[in-house]
Amino acid sequence: MPKQAELVHLPINVDLDVHEFPLSLASQAGLIAQETQGKVSLTLQVTGTAAAPEGKANLVVAGATVGGLTPADLTLVATATMKGIETSVNVQRDGRRLVDAVGWIHGPLSKLQDPSALGSFPVSLKLTAGPIDLNELRSLSDSSSDPNDLEPRSPVHGLLMADLSLTGSLNDPQLTLRSQLERVGAGTQAAGEVKLNFGYSKGDSNLSVVLSSSIGGKMQIQGGTKLDLSLPAIRQGITLRTAPVRATLRAQDFDISFLSGVVPEVRVISGTLIADADVSGTFGVPTLHGNLEWNTGRVAILGYGEYHHIHLLLNGDTQHVQIKELAVSSGNGNLRLNAQATRAGAGLTLNGLADLNQFPILSDGQLVATVTTHAQWDGEITHDLINIPRLSIPHAQIDLPEASPKPLQKLSRPDDIVVLKKGEPVDKQIARAKSTGRETSGFGGAGTATRTREIRITLDAPRNIWVKGSDLNVELGVAEGFHVSVAQQTTIFGDVRLLRGRVDVLGRRFDVQKDSDIRFVGPPTLPYLNVTAQYNNDREQVKVLVAVRGQGKDITIKPSSEPPLSESEIYTLIATGRRSLKQGSTATSSPSAQATSVVGSLAASELKKTLSSKLPLDVLSVEAGEQGGLTGTKFEAGRYFGDKIYIGYAGRLGADPYRGENSNAVRFEYQFTPRWEFDAEYGDARAGSADIVWAKDY
Repeated sequence: MPKQAELVHLPINVDLDVHEFPLSLASQAGLIAQETQGKVSLTLQVTGTAAAPEGKANLVVAGATVGGLTPADLTLVATATMKGIETSVNVQRDGRRLVDAVGWIHGPLSKLQDPSALGSFPVSLKLTAGPIDLNELRSLSDSSSDPNDLEPRSPVHGLLMADLSLTGSLNDPQLTLRSQLERVGAGTQAAGEVKLNFGYSKGDSNLSVVLSSSIGGKMQIQGGTKLDLSLPAIRQGITLRTAPVRATLRAQDFDISFLSGVVPEVRVISGTLIADADVSGTFGVPTLHGNLEWNTGRVAILGYGEYHHIHLLLNGDTQHVQIKELAVSSGNGNLRLNAQATRAGAGLTLNGLADLNQFPILSDGQLVATVTTHAQWDGEITHDLINIPRLSIPHAQIDLPEASPKPLQKLSRPDDIVVLKKGEPVDKQIARAKSTGRETSGFGGAGTATRTREIRITLDAPRNIWVKGSDLNVELGVAEGFHVSVAQQTTIFGDVRLLRGRVDVLGRRFDVQKDSDIRFVGPPTLPYLNVTAQYNNDREQVKVLVAVRGQGKDITIKPSSEPPLSESEIYTLIATGRRSLKQGSTATSSPSAQATSVVGSLAASELKKTLSSKLPLDVLSVEAGEQGGLTGTKFEAGRYFGDKIYIGYAGRLGADPYRGENSNAVRFEYQFTPRWEFDAEYGDARAGSADIVWAKDY
């Protein structure tokens, strides 16, 4: 049997002719994941050997459409000779050019298959694109996405034109890119124009960007860097943060509103820029020399609200960069910040302060809290770390909204789910992005991953952090060494101490005990809880302690009391303000119904969170009839006003009014002392009662 080395040198002769093959058949057979239309014609002639083939391929795709895109025509011609490979591609839509490309790589085909030698062969690529409407590009990028994905898409529109030239070799490339975006904008925002030129040769990159707004103003950016972009460097892994940067920024009353929606999460951005600045240093630790000012700014970020009346003023010299003012308003709150960075060797030292006054914090478009605080910090920036070893917060007030944020279901498919059809990813773009994120190898080599720069913040806030809401008022403080680390994952380490305060549960006041704390040991959603709260019932002369212990889903709640009561008596006391629910009282008339009443009261309290204004229940009692079924079933719902007054509704199914049985009745109770109370009831059968009751517990 011949070996592989012998097989590749055997002569081959291939002659193939395919005429107008329907792509829909390939889609129906599962060879293509998405619905595809169009017709394919192919002529292929190959001679030589498998190791060194020669020949020509001519591919024509007419009316090609994927996922409902507007049909396009594609022509590809590829020729292989002893000198190398030459290829040309043309894409048109309705007779209008979208892409023209011509490329070649010269070298023996037998050696082109060797990855280690690939970079040394001469290459050439000339590509011309456009004019292409950005809507066409967006529809192309969205074509493989889930049709049920309702996440808002970028509304950016405009025309793209570009010319790309690549010469030299992959080990020593020379690259030139000239591109232009005309009439670019989002929705009804003003249109603008973007011109971008990029050149690379011998490790030196140069960039020029000119942005013009139809409303007024122009911004010019010119810069460059020394960064090796050759194939061997890409295989080893490129570290951008340590690369030197040089740039100039010039702008005069430049209106940036046409950039709204360019980044999908930034729905609106507006204001005017004035800039006369030079940037130097490295990408990881840059410095600014000059001034930059953003006036009358406005930003709306998807899920995080709108910020207006923004004023940003930066200036710097060779040793310092200063944020003289950052002013932001949102809702009824505002933020003021100033900071300074000073060059220190290869890094920067930081210091600054911020004042927040009723500044809203939003998530998923809902108000989470408003914050009032004063903060100061010191730190440093290096290529691998942003370290704030002291973020001092001497006082803060966090006000929670009256209504808790609603848990919203994500409409889009989670990023970590890839849907397969016949073993192939439906969304190949997402699959490719995830594959790229998991694999750190360069082109044809092992490569190295670019390490995420860590952000580490250590809090200095031992007390005076108040969290307030309609049902709580608690002072917090963090222990020494409490810090947050943000890198590939966010972790929190340290103790949050609950110093004092109260929490209202079921209308009862619980005072937080001083020894309570919450300990973080890594994942922010899995802290260890060690919280104790005390409830004092003066009428019953009972002190209740509720201890919450555990981590994650493994949480235990253990009640205790002075004098000692059973657990059911403690929960009854919390739910009703009384030690027990007496026979024949407003709550129940049987031991089994007594348990039902306690559970029902707790369930009613949960219901009260969403229907507090319509159904403010403290007691819910259900007692089955003696004959089974629904006949004779008694139920009651009511509320305590303080610890002495109770008003409720009582109902009975199958009541006989001729026997003085009420189908619907109102009940009232007033307790003079722990042993004396007044009970009254009156209903639709015109039957009622009034009693003075003396009771003693044994």
